[in-house]
Amino acid sequence: MRQGQVYRVRAKNGAIVRKGVELDSDVVGEPLAVGTEISVEDASTNSRGVERLRIKQPSGWVSRKVVEAMAAPAAAAPRKSDPRTELGLGPMPPGHPCPPQPIGALSDRRNVATMAMG
Repeated sequence: MRQGQVYRVRAKNGAIVRKGVELDSDVVGEPLAVGTEISVEDASTNSRGVERLRIKQPSGWVSRKVVEAMAAPAAAAPRKSDPRTELGLGPMPPGHPCPPQPIGALSDRRNVATMAMG
């Protein structure tokens, strides 16, 4: 468990939030409904061996067995850059006589620039 990890309540009766790590501590508000997402600040095991998670909102402790860790969001796939943008050029104006052409590798561009400069 890492601080700030997000969990979701999975138990059909929800999750009871208590003030302390022990199961006989006072209840905090109403049970959290199934599907509620919670942010975990800490984890501990109480005197009975029950793994408990300290949550931010509402502030208190829930049993680990009634929640499931949410998967980390998938990393976004890298986008292919537009060659015009890569070269610092804006979009072609509408009706421009030269349609955009793919630009080769960087070495190709250097060769073209060298030949153009003489």
